[in-house]
Amino acid sequence: MKRKYLPQFDIESDAFDRLPRVCLARQPGSDDPIRIHRGAKGYYQTYPQTDVDRFNADRGITAVQVECMLTGSMFGWDVPGADPINYNDDGTWKKEDAA
Repeated sequence: MKRKYLPQFDIESDAFDRLPRVCLARQPGSDDPIRIHRGAKGYYQTYPQTDVDRFNADRGITAVQVECMLTGSMFGWDVPGADPINYNDDGTWKKEDAA
């Protein structure tokens, strides 16, 4: 697969293919619903009554993808935690094989 270059975010990453364009999450600390856009720094507040889980489920967005989106928006989209390929299906971090 050809890597994508996203000049608006100055990012080159295959991980973007594995993430939704937008998802909802809970803001760490306050638990308020927030909207995260793939590739963007930070997040946007959304309506307090928004059902975060339903929004994501209706769009086929997994808990791992939400975690990656949250990580990417806070720490940068080029960190390993922003790529779903680094997680197991159950949401745990993949361990490196011992040599």
